[in-house]
Amino acid sequence: MPTISRARQRGKLLLLAAVIMGCTAGAPSTPVAMSPAAVDRPTPSPTEAASASTAASPSLAANPTPLPIDPGDVDPEPPLELVWEARDPSGEAVPFHPAIDLEGRIWVGAMGENRFLIFDRDGEFIESWGTAGSEQGQFRFMPGPFGGVAFASDGSFYVSDSANRRIQKFDRDREFVTSWGSFGSGDDQFLVPNEIAIDAKDNVYVHDDELFVTKMFTSDGEFVRTFAEGSGPFVSVTAEGHVLAQMWETNFLHEYAPDGSLLRSIDLNGLVAVPRAGGVVVDDDGDIWISSVTEDGARDVADKLIELNEDGELVHRWDGMAVTQFVIDPAADRLYAAFGAHPVLSAYAIPGD
Repeated sequence: MPTISRARQRGKLLLLAAVIMGCTAGAPSTPVAMSPAAVDRPTPSPTEAASASTAASPSLAANPTPLPIDPGDVDPEPPLELVWEARDPSGEAVPFHPAIDLEGRIWVGAMGENRFLIFDRDGEFIESWGTAGSEQGQFRFMPGPFGGVAFASDGSFYVSDSANRRIQKFDRDREFVTSWGSFGSGDDQFLVPNEIAIDAKDNVYVHDDELFVTKMFTSDGEFVRTFAEGSGPFVSVTAEGHVLAQMWETNFLHEYAPDGSLLRSIDLNGLVAVPRAGGVVVDDDGDIWISSVTEDGARDVADKLIELNEDGELVHRWDGMAVTQFVIDPAADRLYAAFGAHPVLSAYAIPGD
């Protein structure tokens, strides 16, 4: 699966600026070449183009002194123990962006198939759910992969329906409740809605992979604010609503308060190369898990997995762990990982401290 390098991310920013300028100043005389992530993107109508505007940025506090991490503080450890590997019965579906529902089942999107695969904690396949389309309750996931699912405290859940440029909400019985979003850069619009997360108050956070921001909404889809300008390509949110965001140009991890103010920055240079989609997860203890890749020409190569404590100190380092998108299951002391290009969901045992 092709991944997004820093150079390509900068190119996407330039492309986005060109598209917005073209929409406001009239059609360009020369067609603009679209990036792979923009494939299948609908052309906005004149009304949509006129109403599209960049979401207002919150007033951020002065950047606190970065907390450096010394990569020599912790020696590399053996890779995590593999507990099981699971596949869709077809053997072909490639899982992405794992999430855990209130019953402890693992949900993963099926790349290019516009549905979810659901497994139990033992890796047994339970069922597939979802159909392709743009009607209520249907999905269209962009290749990349882009899209995801997140679960609220009452069992309801939200799907980042990337190619349809919307968020869909379902109740715990999987009945459609509501949706919001359209193509554009306004407060309640998206270019590529990707990672999605829920805080303890059931606020919804969505990272837009083309706008490089995270947008916060109420549980009913009312826009609240924008976080983490210049970040990507993930979103990770604590129960308190703190947003953890990797900044592409500096390789700093920023933590934002619910009001949008910047609380701290952790300098990952020298330890982490390029976090990937889903590459930052905060567990129930407040520890921060980060997967990293290195750039090898046109492709990215899995690098390492690290764990920081809530103070930003390095506590574990596993070199050569080929996890890209993952979720932590504290009830089972497991890490469930997808790999972006392989038709396998893997479970790893988390060692005790």
